[in-house]
Amino acid sequence: MKVGQKVRLFREYRNRSREAMAELLGVSLRTYQDIENDHRQLNIEELQLVATHLDIPVDAFLSEGFHFVNVHDNENSPGVGSTGDNHSNSVITVDKEFMNEVLVLLRVLVDRLGRG
Repeated sequence: MKVGQKVRLFREYRNRSREAMAELLGVSLRTYQDIENDHRQLNIEELQLVATHLDIPVDAFLSEGFHFVNVHDNENSPGVGSTGDNHSNSVITVDKEFMNEVLVLLRVLVDRLGRG
């Protein structure tokens, strides 16, 4: 997944508008759309600004593969779902009940390992 695609994904996750992001960067809406469509690259200062504004680590934009977890309150789709263009770049969607069960299991595992 390219940087522009990740910018769009993280912007949507944080419920920010394209207009707000364009204003943040001091560029036109068209230029911002070019960023998300990978027709224009961000310089490092712009990338840092976007990462800070979206509260996402800069390396999440630059790494080849990543897993992005989206926790939701949807009783109609319990468990885990995954979307993405390949196995190394995916968005993992998890409902809160499932995530809480995983956290309980992790706590038990950590506790057992600590006694070890």
